[in-house]
Amino acid sequence: MSEYKKFCESCGEKIAFPAEYIGYQINCPHCQALTLLSDPAAAAVPHQVPVAPAAAPAAAVPEVKESFWQRFKGTIELVGAFIAIAGVGMGAWQYFKPSEEKLPAEEQYAWPNNI
Repeated sequence: MSEYKKFCESCGEKIAFPAEYIGYQINCPHCQALTLLSDPAAAAVPHQVPVAPAAAPAAAVPEVKESFWQRFKGTIELVGAFIAIAGVGMGAWQYFKPSEEKLPAEEQYAWPNNI
């Protein structure tokens, strides 16, 4: 009884098995991945890959022209973001800017004299 050796297709570890197990699928004892046990000598012969016939050329696809909005979408979004940020900044400046007419502290909180 001869013993064969094969490398696991998943982990690369060597698996030793008797000749009667050729053609069986087993779980690798190292990584538990499903592995087909095959004759290493038969596996060394390269398989002929059938050559598919050349496909017919595809029909010409008409070129789709991009619209203005599709072409400049990134630029338009960038300009819009800049305008929005500038608007928020100007609004915040208007809201938080110091008032032009400042009164001294004692006049600012004093009751008017005409009441």
